[in-house]
Amino acid sequence: MRFLIDACVPRHVGDLLRADRHDVLESVLESSSLGPDPGDREILDFAEREGGILITMDKDFGVLVYAERRRHAGLIRLPHVAPSQCAALLSQVLHLHTDALAEGAIVTVQERRIRVSRSDRDQPA
Repeated sequence: MRFLIDACVPRHVGDLLRADRHDVLESVLESSSLGPDPGDREILDFAEREGGILITMDKDFGVLVYAERRRHAGLIRLPHVAPSQCAALLSQVLHLHTDALAEGAIVTVQERRIRVSRSDRDQPA
């Protein structure tokens, strides 16, 4: 799978994904086309163009995909997750929800709960 990691996500998450042979791009850190602070809409658009599932701790992406109905290639949201817990919870998500993510699901991970939402990712922005 291909992932785009938002700058707010700890670097060890990318290392974990690469160790599992996933294609990983760390948005602001590795993509010169985005610039130093591109904003949430541009990051989401870039992930969609690249076919990458966006991993973020930022709650604003939920607003973009639900309220604004922005296109995406899948989204893993980790709001209120301690950085030390991100890798373990992400491993659990990938183990349980790979098929849903491949279909463009939105997975929201909280301390004791994982919620999988299906969105119509082909809706116009």
